[in-house]
Amino acid sequence: MQTKHEQAYSRKGISKKTQYKIDKDKLTQEIAESDNNIIKGQNTFECDVLPNSANQESPQGVNAQGETHMFKGRLKGLHDHFMDWGVGTEEQMAIQNGCHPWFNSNTPGMGESIASNGSTILMAANNREGPARYGNTRNLRAYRISSPSSIPIAGIPGDFGTASDGNWARPAAGTLLPNNPSSNRVMGKEFVVNGVKYLSLPADDAAAKAQALRDSANAAGQGEYLSGTKGKWDGSDAGKEWVVQNIYLPMLELSPSTYPDPEREANALGRRLATNNESFWSSWFFRRCYEAYWSEERDSRAKGLDPSTVFDYTAKDGVKLRQKIEADPDSFMGQNVFVAFRNTEAPVFVGDAIWNQRLSTPNTIEGAAAGTSAHMKVITREAGGQYRAVGGNEGKYSTVNDVPVEVDADKLLTGRAKTLYAVVYKRVTVVGSEAGGETMASN
Repeated sequence: MQTKHEQAYSRKGISKKTQYKIDKDKLTQEIAESDNNIIKGQNTFECDVLPNSANQESPQGVNAQGETHMFKGRLKGLHDHFMDWGVGTEEQMAIQNGCHPWFNSNTPGMGESIASNGSTILMAANNREGPARYGNTRNLRAYRISSPSSIPIAGIPGDFGTASDGNWARPAAGTLLPNNPSSNRVMGKEFVVNGVKYLSLPADDAAAKAQALRDSANAAGQGEYLSGTKGKWDGSDAGKEWVVQNIYLPMLELSPSTYPDPEREANALGRRLATNNESFWSSWFFRRCYEAYWSEERDSRAKGLDPSTVFDYTAKDGVKLRQKIEADPDSFMGQNVFVAFRNTEAPVFVGDAIWNQRLSTPNTIEGAAAGTSAHMKVITREAGGQYRAVGGNEGKYSTVNDVPVEVDADKLLTGRAKTLYAVVYKRVTVVGSEAGGETMASN
């Protein structure tokens, strides 16, 4: 570092304007060099940490030897398109496990663990030229979004969103979702979108569960925190216990093969509440409401609500399924599924859900398809021709919140609700094709 005398000498004879330009250029160069050294993820993909050993019994999902941190990973939207895991005989499962690739987390610190088996982490796809959106996995880097253990993560920090399934062959923003308002119609609970007729089949049980959870949270004292004088409710002993017993634990119990000791894992997650390392429970809350439609067995899950995890929002799954339906409507005829629609396309009923963006996610159905930062609420009841919607981990105080939702005579979102919630996610029966609509591009 230069002394004041050295700085004065080096600047002798230089005008203030010239010196300002020199300093600005130097700062720009430093920032560019920093950006090259700290590679920033701009598009990310969910990855499950798999066991190292072929018999799938290793307790740790990393090789933390020396300064390299290797782990086997299963990238959602890539490997699950063509390769099973954990299916069949022990020999078959060992082969499946061995076929999955190793990743290097490229993290500093000797012997630091990335995550234990069963963790879901985010893989940031990037290089110095920008995000690798065409399937380049050379520079994937990871940090944890959920783990069944309290082991600290080694990796890059940040708050990246999750890229939509199946975007390895093309840019994340390239999903085509035709918008044909002139050919769309709403006829009570029946409606037509892009030439496909659907019948609303609201998940009444999800609405009842959301309302019951709000009532339970009120009974647990969340209302005392709304004044803002006590901090975050889920940081209190009562709030932590409520989230553990009503959100984390019931969902972990749905996946015993991944979480063999759900109570221990739920308590570990609870200890991280209201910290920078918490597994944000808003999406866990949403999935708890729709738990009847998800199973550990993949073939038993409702289509459009079928991620491999017991958390995370599912609007992106509804968009992905809609692509398939519109590509071949009659093959889905009579099936009860979950599908995502624009708020101008589908009516809303008690038991449906609404989606809104967060941070820099576009407030559009394309934003929902990308699976980046977002939030979802469940429509719980009708009051005076309007609705109420409930979501978890909301606001500054992390409570179970209840808000009004306005609809018009056709039950389409209107007013402020139409501005806030770009996407309707709902359970429907696919009636079949109807002439006159343009179909979406399929994966």
